[in-house]
Amino acid sequence: MNAKTAKDALLFLVLFFFLTPVVRAENPSNLNSPARIIVGSAGNYPPFSWQDYNGKPTGFLVELTQAVTKKVGLAYEIRMDEWNTVKSRLLSGEIDAVDGMYYTLQRDLEFDFSEPHSIVRHSIFVWGEEKKISNLKDLRGRRVLAVRGDPMHKFILQQKLGINLILTKSLRDAVKLLSLHRGEAAVLARFPTLYYMKEMALENIKEAGRPLEPLDFCFAVKKGNQALLAKLNEGLAAVKTSGEYDQIKKKWFAPLEPRREIGDYLPYLAAAGGLFIIAIGFLWAWNWALQREVRFKTESLRLAHRRLQKIDEFKTEVVHMVAHDVRAPLGVMQGYLDLLGDGISGNLESKQKDMLHKIQNSVDRMNRLVSDLLDMAQIESGKLELHLANMDAEQLASDVAHFFESQFSGKKIGFSWELQPPAIFLEVDRDRIEQCLINLISNAIKHTPKEGEIKLLIKDKGKEVYFEVHDTGDGMERRQLDRLFQKFEGDDRRKGAGYGLGLVITQGLVQLHRGKIWVRSKEGQGSIFAFSIPKFFEP
Repeated sequence: MNAKTAKDALLFLVLFFFLTPVVRAENPSNLNSPARIIVGSAGNYPPFSWQDYNGKPTGFLVELTQAVTKKVGLAYEIRMDEWNTVKSRLLSGEIDAVDGMYYTLQRDLEFDFSEPHSIVRHSIFVWGEEKKISNLKDLRGRRVLAVRGDPMHKFILQQKLGINLILTKSLRDAVKLLSLHRGEAAVLARFPTLYYMKEMALENIKEAGRPLEPLDFCFAVKKGNQALLAKLNEGLAAVKTSGEYDQIKKKWFAPLEPRREIGDYLPYLAAAGGLFIIAIGFLWAWNWALQREVRFKTESLRLAHRRLQKIDEFKTEVVHMVAHDVRAPLGVMQGYLDLLGDGISGNLESKQKDMLHKIQNSVDRMNRLVSDLLDMAQIESGKLELHLANMDAEQLASDVAHFFESQFSGKKIGFSWELQPPAIFLEVDRDRIEQCLINLISNAIKHTPKEGEIKLLIKDKGKEVYFEVHDTGDGMERRQLDRLFQKFEGDDRRKGAGYGLGLVITQGLVQLHRGKIWVRSKEGQGSIFAFSIPKFFEP
């Protein structure tokens, strides 16, 4: 190797050594890139999302997604398509999220939704010469355009107004057909319709009456993807706090709002006096901004309350429906079990009687579960009524002791009860207080060993009466006490002991009597479950 060759080789090595880091830095594959998600978006829903003339995604949702993902360090890719295709891809897992989906109870079964990023309203739009339409009732018997699959499609059908519904494939088609007077009115999303009216320079369409009931527009993910949903909620909150949300919203929606001309009033304002008018204007603007903020917050709270109310009503309805459908076959099973036990099919052998007894226990357990679910649903919905009457505490204690007599003897558990003083009378729903004691004593039996002790103590404390159930079981740790009165948790000292509803129902019944419930327990030293209720019920 000659001197020149050696010099060239040395120069190459130096350049390679210094330039390689630059190349690596410019290559994204070598960086610790953030997590990447694929976001689906409707390709024909301006000003929310659509493709511009160059095929590039644009619109309010596109910019909002960019701002939200940036706040939480998520890399993203937007894929636009027909709405039904976007929804199917989210279900199949081809995409991770959708930037805009209306919240409905039916969709809540398949998807998880973020906090609403927009409140979308639909309006009635009419052909220019239609002057007698201002609300939904005015659409009765008329030809009305709507988009197939849009929430308003189902909403109109539910109104049962005898509307001659004309369905279109897209919102743009509906606007175009209305401008050609193919329909007398159309029920469409407000801002997308205003956008197409402006784009197509349509002057023979106008908005009639006030906008209809608003719908929550949210990010949506596949059911169970809570990690991504939490990120999107975090980013959305940050964007709103920083003021970016208002800027993006103003950019896309403000130009579509009908303008109110105030130019004619400017000369009069100027003549009225400079500083005075400026002060009045400033105070008015400040007050208006405060009122607007209050209205926005109030509307958001109202929508959240309505959503929770609908979910609660739906849950209660499902529980009643399931309980009814389960109780019917359980009743049939109970009847046949009684017949078999009476020997209608012949005498049973010992092994057959044992099997029949196990089936009977399972049926009884299912009946108790159905009753517990119905009680729980009524308590949570506030529909459980108390039937108040005067009650002798001594008779109640005696009846409860008799109810558990066979269980005490079978497990060789000692049981005693005591009243302090011996005569106590109070005004309560006797059946519900008896249910509370049965739940607490049943719980004590499950966790008290053979030859243990259970005691029921009833104390008159003047204006209140205390009921205490003492057991000599193993007691509980602190972490168990914290979860006792949670649904499907309960007293888990012995797995398989129940469904965790007994203590929750007891708590609900005590609270309906304006009372309190508590537990004292220490590991290895037994437990005391107690509740207090007023001696005389005050609504």
